Amino acid sequence: MIEYTQWQQKSREIPDEEQTGFYDAPLPHINVFRYETDQFSLPAHRTHFSLKFTLKGCEDYVFNRRRVSLESGAALFANDGEEHASSVRERAQSVSIFIPQGQVQNAFARVSETVQSALEAPVEVAATREVPQVAFRPSLTTTNFLQRYLDACSLNPGITDDEMLAASTLTLVGYALSDLFKVAPPWSLKNIAKASVRDELISRVHRARSFIDDSAGKAYDLDELATVACLSKYHLIRNFSEIVGETPGAYARRCRLERARQAIEHGSDWSCVAREAGYASVRRFRDAYYKQFGGVGI
Repeated sequence: MIEYTQWQQKSREIPDEEQTGFYDAPLPHINVFRYETDQFSLPAHRTHFSLKFTLKGCEDYVFNRRRVSLESGAALFANDGEEHASSVRERAQSVSIFIPQGQVQNAFARVSETVQSALEAPVEVAATREVPQVAFRPSLTTTNFLQRYLDACSLNPGITDDEMLAASTLTLVGYALSDLFKVAPPWSLKNIAKASVRDELISRVHRARSFIDDSAGKAYDLDELATVACLSKYHLIRNFSEIVGETPGAYARRCRLERARQAIEHGSDWSCVAREAGYASVRRFRDAYYKQFGGVGI
C-alpha cells in the first residue's frame, strides 16, 4: 500500500502538534509527499526512514546542528529515529518518500550484498542507521526512474493498493542506495565511533573526489587537493583510500583511462589520446590501458 500527497503553497509551517500523528506512530505503509513552496519550516523532529530529492531550488536539513544543503538535483537519506529540522530558503520543488522499517531493511540488505560483491569485501551488512546523511548526486538511471515513478504516483492520488507502485518505491530506494554507496560505503571508517565526525570526513573526501571528477582525472597537486578537502595530505590519502577503495592518485589515473577509453571507442587516434591522458609514450599508455581494461599490450 502507498499514499501519495501533493501540494503547492507559497509558504508553509508545520507545528509540532501536526507531526505527532505521523512521526510518533509506526508507519503503516509507504508515504510520498511532493511539494512546491517559496518558504517551508519544519521544526526538529524524529522521523521515519526517508529518501529525499530536491527537484528544483534548495532545501536545508539540520541534523544535530549539522547543516546539509540539498541543492537542485541532489538527494539525501534520513535514518529511522534521527532528529532533524528542515527549511526552504528559495523556491523549491521537493519529494520526501517515507518507508516502513521492515521494507527498508530488505532493500538495504539486497543493495549491500550487491555492493559488497562488487567490491569483493567480506564485510557484514551494516545497519540502516549507518547510512551516511550526506547529500549526494543521483545517477542518470536513478534520476530517470524517479521521474517515471513520480508520473505514476500522480496518476494514483491518495491511498492505493497498487503493488507495482509500492515495488517501484523500493526499486527507487535501491537505485539511490547504490548511488550513495559509490560515494561512501556504510562500512567505511567503522573505526570512528562518532557519527558526526565520520559523516564530515565522508563529506570532505567526497569534495576531493568531485574535484578529481571535474578535472577528468588530469594532473593535480596533492597539496591543492588536500586544501579542497580541508585535510592534511596524510589524512586525505588514508581516508580517501578507505572510503573510495583506492588512493587519490589511483582514482585519478582510472578517471583518465575511462575518459581515454571513451575517446578510443569513438575512433580517436591512440597517440592523441595518450598525450591527453598524460602519458609520454603510446607504449606506456597501452600497457596501462590493457592492465585496466584487459587485453594484450604491444
